[in-house]
Amino acid sequence: MPLRKIRMDNSKTMDGLEGTEKARKMVDLNVQAGVDVLRSNPDVIEAIKDRGLTVQGLVYDLASGELLPVDSTGNYEDVEVEHRHGAFKIA
Repeated sequence: MPLRKIRMDNSKTMDGLEGTEKARKMVDLNVQAGVDVLRSNPDVIEAIKDRGLTVQGLVYDLASGELLPVDSTGNYEDVEVEHRHGAFKIA
C-alpha cells in the first residue's frame, strides 16, 4: 500500500503527532499494512490454519539496535480468515 494512502487513511492519528513521533507512527502503520497484505495471501491463510503460522511485524530501531514489535490487530482464529481460507483452497 502506498505511503500516501496510509497517511490519508490515518490522518486523524497523524495530525496530533510531530517530528520523530510522527515518522515512527508512519513506519509502524506501513509495517502493519504489510502484515495485513501477508495475512490476506491464500498461502499464508492456509499456513496459519494448517501449521499455526504467525505473522509478526517488526521495526529495527537504529538507535538501540533492537527489533521492536508493531501492534497487531489480527486474530488468527476469526471467521473472516476461515472464510477466506475456504475460498482459496485448491482441491
